[in-house]
Amino acid sequence: VEELPQPEVEEALQDVLADLSQGKKRVKIKDAMQPLAEKLDADLVVCPVLTDYYEIIFYGGWGGWDWDGDSIRIESYAGLELNGYDRAEDKNFSKSTSRFYHDSYSTYGRAAYLAKDALESLIQETDVNRRVTRTLRERAAASRTDEATAESAAPSKTAESTETTKTTETT
Repeated sequence: VEELPQPEVEEALQDVLADLSQGKKRVKIKDAMQPLAEKLDADLVVCPVLTDYYEIIFYGGWGGWDWDGDSIRIESYAGLELNGYDRAEDKNFSKSTSRFYHDSYSTYGRAAYLAKDALESLIQETDVNRRVTRTLRERAAASRTDEATAESAAPSKTAESTETTKTTETT
């Protein structure tokens, strides 16, 4: 598995989006995944997009009927989409999700935590881990097959020692 340098990928993505936008007003990133994979000669392209993100911390409550001068409240939101292309399956994939929190202050309610949780969920839903490790599993299987072929073609040490033993016994 090889990760391409980010500047190279960003430049290629901008080129692909520019090519696709000719004649169209707006191009969706998910439509650029297959051409991007072809341009980069990549087996797998994964592109997370943070579509919305905000966090507001209220000191002293929400105001109005719920006023409590000693409380800290938080309202946060994170929206993400995960787009990609898998050459082995010749398949585009795209999923989106969001997280919202509106309650007493908690580190689990911070927008950064919500974004991380949403991205982890998208990675599971789109099966990115299997897609990434598929190549590793295929290479390992090919390597084992190559080793088994090489071992069967070469004379085994056990056969040589058996022949030596037989020769010794007859002498």
